[in-house]
Amino acid sequence: CFPYYASSVIHVELNALNNENTAIQITNTLGQTIYTEKIESSKTTINTSNLSNGVYFVKVVEGKYSTTKKIIIQ
Repeated sequence: CFPYYASSVIHVELNALNNENTAIQITNTLGQTIYTEKIESSKTTINTSNLSNGVYFVKVVEGKYSTTKKIIIQ
């Protein structure tokens, strides 16, 4: 899985939004959660301009399922 590069925003698009308890989390390489938001739409834009340059992990949690992608803020 290749990392995604971003500077000021990231766009998250889900194929379907099947659960009203869907959330997105951004964690740093130390595992600290630095951002969390409940997702209410299949398309979400997150402002990342306040994050320092570096590697982060974006995790989408939908019920008991989750997926994680690596992003690099530059």
